[in-house]
Amino acid sequence: LHSGLATGIDTFTVGTAPNRKFVVRYNAGAVAFYNIGSQTGSLGGKIVLHEGTGVIEVRIDVMNKGVRIDNQTLGIEDVAGLAAVTPPGKNNLDWLQSTPRTYRFTPAAQQCNNTGISFDWTPAATLHATNLDTAVIAGLNSTTIFTVTASNASGCSAQDTVQIFVSPQAPTPVISSSGPLSFCPGGSVTLSSSSTAFPNYWSTGETTNSITVNTTQTVSVYSSDAFCPSGRAYVDVVRFDTVPPLINVSGGGLALCSGNRDLLSDGAPLFVAWSWSTAETSQQITIMNPGTYAVAATDTNGCVTHAEITFTAGVAPVAPVISTLSSLSVCNNEYVTIDSDIPDGLTWFPTFDNTPSIAYNLSPPGVYDFYVSRDSLGCTSESNHLVFTVNPTPEVYFFLPADSACVGDVITLNGSGLSNVSSISFNGTPVSVFSVLDDYTIQVTVPVGATSGGITLTDGSTGCAGVSPLFSIKEVCGVSVNLKVWLQGYCLPTPFGGSMMPVWTQQMRSDLGNGNPGSPAGTETDLVYVGLYDDNHVLQFEDSVMIMTDGTGRIDLPAAFNGNSYYLLIKHRSHVAIRSAGLVLMSPVVTYDFTLSESQADNNGSNFGMTQLSNGEWAMWVGDVTQDGFVGGDDVGSVDNDNLLGIYLEYRNSDVTGDGFVGGDDVGAVDNNNLLGVYYFYP
Repeated sequence: LHSGLATGIDTFTVGTAPNRKFVVRYNAGAVAFYNIGSQTGSLGGKIVLHEGTGVIEVRIDVMNKGVRIDNQTLGIEDVAGLAAVTPPGKNNLDWLQSTPRTYRFTPAAQQCNNTGISFDWTPAATLHATNLDTAVIAGLNSTTIFTVTASNASGCSAQDTVQIFVSPQAPTPVISSSGPLSFCPGGSVTLSSSSTAFPNYWSTGETTNSITVNTTQTVSVYSSDAFCPSGRAYVDVVRFDTVPPLINVSGGGLALCSGNRDLLSDGAPLFVAWSWSTAETSQQITIMNPGTYAVAATDTNGCVTHAEITFTAGVAPVAPVISTLSSLSVCNNEYVTIDSDIPDGLTWFPTFDNTPSIAYNLSPPGVYDFYVSRDSLGCTSESNHLVFTVNPTPEVYFFLPADSACVGDVITLNGSGLSNVSSISFNGTPVSVFSVLDDYTIQVTVPVGATSGGITLTDGSTGCAGVSPLFSIKEVCGVSVNLKVWLQGYCLPTPFGGSMMPVWTQQMRSDLGNGNPGSPAGTETDLVYVGLYDDNHVLQFEDSVMIMTDGTGRIDLPAAFNGNSYYLLIKHRSHVAIRSAGLVLMSPVVTYDFTLSESQADNNGSNFGMTQLSNGEWAMWVGDVTQDGFVGGDDVGSVDNDNLLGIYLEYRNSDVTGDGFVGGDDVGAVDNNNLLGVYYFYP
């Protein structure tokens, strides 16, 4: 602290760091107490300060104040200059020390409260969050030492420092090129960095100032002094990849037999200019001689690629001969088989098959030209031609009114190619009645015996047959009522032999009823009236029916009658009407035989329902010529009058025997039944 004195106070240091001691020595006899200018006593001793530990030692060798009576203190003062720590008896008016004594003051361990620690970073100019344990540096441009002070709630604090070195950053280099950055195959470009002060680092792995690139890639470079690298500079290098142009040959193969070949090089969008070995500059050239032909094609990038093709002299192969077992005039959808006598190198036209034999379904109608081309090393030969004429086949698309019907129904076939249809069959059953309306329409009657299946139509001019879609024959259609009845007047003379007079033939009448023949066949007797009455005796249906010489006849009813029951009323122009004994249930086929028994007819309380013939069977009474329900005098008079007039060969009710003459036999038959009082009366 100050230089030592010969007498008085001096200082010195003993030991080595970090355990040194600093000594302040008070030399005995040299430090004296005075009283009014006269020395009255002295002191001697040392103050020893220990490095690092904070220990203080005070040594008293001698203390004698003499006559002075003021206060004497030995100890440690606080910051206010007041005695903080003193040994016992060493802070009073008078105390002596004759023998050396040392007092050691050791700092007590300080108890710190480490809660509520706060931080303070400096300098704060380039820092953010300086009051937190972690501060963020931003905008630092020069090397700086930062200090952080941490303090707790007890007032304890600690410091630390860190030095941040700021190195200079290398500038981002600029890439320059020796030429265009895009080039054709075989080309390259040299790239150079503007950075010469710092090392360069290329994306290719090179570290030189310049590099050479010959492929498509993105090249980058940065400079660095190993501390602060520059930003990257980028440049795109493109090597145009090209493909040789394809030369397309038309007109034959690579063996040049005869004629010429057209050579067409690939064009847009790849190529824009061409240069042939023939000195031509068009995209397509025509050649006629064997040899090698080359083209240099320039693409849209200006790059040139090459291609070549070689033609050899060829020999045409032997031409094949084709044949068929089929007729050259066939029907639509008919398969034909055509064979070649040579199996190899074939191309069929128009099918483009390559086999020795082809089978083909000829459709639609028209003319088909078949031939085969044979190739040998690009040389071709052509066979003979087979020209087939495919005739239309009658086709049915749909039916009206529906795709099902009953036997006897008239239906309409709709299709095409129907004009020349000469025959029709329903699943093998021929049709006898049909009418061709036009090329698209035919009306046909479903024949007896027809079954469900296809309808076959045959074209009479070509013999081609077509089969329609499925047509169904209904199993349950209308109602057919088969009747048998004898007419007494037509069963004469006796004994009755089981066959009536063929009146219809004799009278030569025209058609008067439901499907009755206008031209008699000799087996018709006469028309009768048939009426169907319901259980309330209301008429529901009526029609005329031809009764044949064997007594039979048939009436056809609509399907609506099927399942219902009716009375059958039979009337004839010269006989007494009869009615079935009860209601008859209608079904698809109904048979009612009036001839079996008198009980087959309802006599409504009369004894004259029917009359019995000589063979035991029963017949309608003859004689009701006036059709009033009774055989009376008016009937006898009418017949007798025509008899007197000599009427013959006319269709008269008075000809009750049906022999073509109104004579005594007619009068006798009517008069006999008049005498019997025959009549009928039905509700």
